[in-house]
Amino acid sequence: IYEGPLVNSVYPQGIQAVALVSETGDGRIATADGNYYRIVVNPTGQALTGTFLGYSVSSTLANGGQSISGTLSGSVTPTMLDLTLTDAANNTQTANLAFDNTYNLGSSYTTLAGSWTYQANGITINITVSPGGALVGTDSNGCTYTGSFSILDPTYDIYSEQHVLSCGGQNANFSGLAAFFPATAAGPSGTPSQLKVLTDDGVGDYLVADFQ
Repeated sequence: IYEGPLVNSVYPQGIQAVALVSETGDGRIATADGNYYRIVVNPTGQALTGTFLGYSVSSTLANGGQSISGTLSGSVTPTMLDLTLTDAANNTQTANLAFDNTYNLGSSYTTLAGSWTYQANGITINITVSPGGALVGTDSNGCTYTGSFSILDPTYDIYSEQHVLSCGGQNANFSGLAAFFPATAAGPSGTPSQLKVLTDDGVGDYLVADFQ
């Protein structure tokens, strides 16, 4: 789990991003303005190479469009993940992301079990996760969600997630990654437990949700 700024021509000052990367090199990145990236990283020592695919609903990607793809390079250390994403037209984005020690909390189905709610942009999604990782849910548009979380390595706080979104007579298969963030101190500065889900259908639709 990494957090920090992502910089491109649209946001030269940087915009906050969070990255979830599994031990197999499969990763997802979400930015504060709602952009989404699917990445694959291949480490060789501290150096990284790989590929990326990005989606946006607001045309704030480095190429000014709503989709982008290309190659990535960078490095990883125990404290930082540094990435440069470059598309075919040589548009670049850079990310300097700090390691979040939440990753070392481990994973278990009992941690995720229960009811979770996400609300944003007038949409509410309610899901229930069983003690075995299965999920079912509905949203305020009348759509349904059926799927599961899977433990990749119990040592680390990264889960794989897959679900079928059924809406208006159409089904779409989503897959991605998730992480659990425990509640912080009570009071005005505290936050409740969160289940962060970054998942997509591979053709442009994606869900970035902080369930509470």
